[in-house]
Amino acid sequence: MQPHGYIMLDKEHLVCMLEKSLWLEKTLRQCYLKFDRFMVSSGYTRLQTDCYCYFKHFENSYIILLLYVDDMLVPGSTMKDNVNLKAQLVREFSM
Repeated sequence: MQPHGYIMLDKEHLVCMLEKSLWLEKTLRQCYLKFDRFMVSSGYTRLQTDCYCYFKHFENSYIILLLYVDDMLVPGSTMKDNVNLKAQLVREFSM
């Protein structure tokens, strides 16, 4: 079936073939937006120069989260901060 708005007259019986998947791109974007909302609402700051890098400064420590597709790198100055972030992420997302 041809998508609404793209129907070719006298060729309604033909179907359209996509060159690439549209839903995957949209799904990945929605996942990123959900992740971003969570990180910002948890007090993390997103870098203006790299939208996949978040950081949070505590009284005597800091934590950085680098996101790459479906992987994360989480350096921090204390293991306690890393464990707390991981627990928050596990509660919010399936990991």
